[in-house]
Amino acid sequence: MIKLSLFLFAEANAPDAKFMWDTQWYLKSGMNFIEHGAFARSIGVNVIQYEVFRTPGYPFFLGLTHDLLNLPFSGVVLIQVLLGVLTAWFVYCTARLINLDNAWLAGLIMLYDPSMTVHALFLLTDCLFTCLLSVFLYCFVKFVQKKNLRDLILSSLLLVCAIYVRPVAYYLPGFLVFFLLFNNFKASWKRNIIYALAFLITCYSLIGLWHLRNHARVNRFVFSDINSAALKYEGILSKGERYRKDAKSEHLESYHYYLNVIPRSVWELWTRPASLKNLGSQPLKLAGKIFAYPFILFWMIGLVRGIWAARGSPAVVSMVVVIGYLTVVTVLAILLNVGPRFRLPMMPFVAVISAYGWGRIAYSTDAVE
Repeated sequence: MIKLSLFLFAEANAPDAKFMWDTQWYLKSGMNFIEHGAFARSIGVNVIQYEVFRTPGYPFFLGLTHDLLNLPFSGVVLIQVLLGVLTAWFVYCTARLINLDNAWLAGLIMLYDPSMTVHALFLLTDCLFTCLLSVFLYCFVKFVQKKNLRDLILSSLLLVCAIYVRPVAYYLPGFLVFFLLFNNFKASWKRNIIYALAFLITCYSLIGLWHLRNHARVNRFVFSDINSAALKYEGILSKGERYRKDAKSEHLESYHYYLNVIPRSVWELWTRPASLKNLGSQPLKLAGKIFAYPFILFWMIGLVRGIWAARGSPAVVSMVVVIGYLTVVTVLAILLNVGPRFRLPMMPFVAVISAYGWGRIAYSTDAVE
């Protein structure tokens, strides 16, 4: 009801809040994708420019819902709100897979996470990307529990879909391969190698198809330019620009600059609450902050305890790997530009680990059988 109420309030009082500066970029390339079968943007009469900067997942979603199904933009946002509810359901189901007595808590953390609630109202990649990661999480944990190759292949397909929506997860399959290799290595090292190869080959062969497309269209064997652009202009590879963006560290040399900025970026990523400021209501904005800070503190306590006890569950270890990867990649890519939007894709994993941790706190026993 909270999500639906905010959706109705936004539509009534701030209908333009759903449009961000890059929404039109996604929309135009998505419409070309649906209408002409070309992932490109029109730059003139009968002139198109093939898209390489962004990936096709979210533009295709917008083209399908808005252009092909003729849904208004408010209808697209409503679908995103429902995807947020679906994400919470898969988080709950994942917690059930690892036999958490308080699986409902994982679902509630995800359902009422302010970041998911707020960013579902914007025409951006966040909600779709997070939903796909939650379904991937469910299938991957199901594989870890039951060792069914079908679940592993399905999880790899879902991860590829997520990468096509937002390429921040581009290298994640490579990191998860180490988990697949070394999980219970002594007892099943031969199977582990088969699983790791199956996962790696499935992911990167499908990702490679987009490399081939970009090579054919623009003669460049890349997946997307957005990651390298972020590193170069906002992140760890930025040059003089970085000194003008942060008054607290602009006077520092490179080494000391990074010692100053990286810890602050991690802190911003994990503690900044999502804001309702775009909805144009000061009381609503204040209420959001009043709720968000205790909410973050609550799941953070469970998260720390859950990570501390992660050795008790291989499935939880795999989630810690994903959180660690996304944290490092996000901070290195955009430094102080991080915020709740970039924490959102981690929240399905955070919710399960936090519930796991609170189970350990409450019962002082293993939360996993």
